[in-house]
Amino acid sequence: MGDSIDYGNASAACYLNAALSKLPVLVPNAVSICIDCDDAIDACRKQAVPSTKHCSECQQYFDKQHHEGK
Repeated sequence: MGDSIDYGNASAACYLNAALSKLPVLVPNAVSICIDCDDAIDACRKQAVPSTKHCSECQQYFDKQHHEGK
């Protein structure tokens, strides 16, 4: 037989599951806006590099910064 703590945990789990079910499901590679500048990522770039999160210009800057060791 359960006690008030078990009942509270079950109730909390019910509310948590209800809240989580309302969250949008993120689709892999669905990013279409650059995470740095908020510009749209060109469709050709997304097709060539589906996992990209940067537009071409920001990717060039990102690559330059990382190649220079900064």
